Amino acid sequence: MGWEFSRVTNSIKNACRSSGIQLQFGELSLRFRARGDLRPRDLDFVCEFLNSWGRRRERDELRRLRESFRIFHSVASAPRDLQERRLRERLRELFLRDEDEEEEEENPQIPEDEEQQLRAEVRALLAAFPEQEFSGRAVARIFHGIGSPRFPAQVFGRDRRFWRRLLSVEFRSLARLATSEIRAWK
Repeated sequence: MGWEFSRVTNSIKNACRSSGIQLQFGELSLRFRARGDLRPRDLDFVCEFLNSWGRRRERDELRRLRESFRIFHSVASAPRDLQERRLRERLRELFLRDEDEEEEEENPQIPEDEEQQLRAEVRALLAAFPEQEFSGRAVARIFHGIGSPRFPAQVFGRDRRFWRRLLSVEFRSLARLATSEIRAWK
């Protein structure tokens, strides 16, 4: 949208103070400003890199949190004199473990009948803009109404056939589905 985060949050907070409304920011977002001669494609690449880095970090921390819960749960049933020692050992193992040990990411599944409809929507978008080189994430951003340097809201938001059309579908699942459909399209 091109808005500066600090200005927007300050304006909203000031409005909340005067009206008595309580405000809570719930989701993290990134705003990247690059000075210089970066093309829209390069800016898109940087945004995708930052997003994937953030998701990878979040996934790793959630994995550690789930594993910590399992450790606490398993140690709770041990005799009192062994609890502290076992807990320390297992937590030390967890946090010293190599970061490359990945646990499978939880992927929400799209129902099969809905999947066919989504694939048709993606193909319609690809057919409507044949000159564009879409990525799966770019398609998901358009269907969720999120502008980007290559696909700005001012341009793609005018076409209501696609913009914000699939808000009910989980973003990552939609991006994965769009990526497979783009590969089949080529």
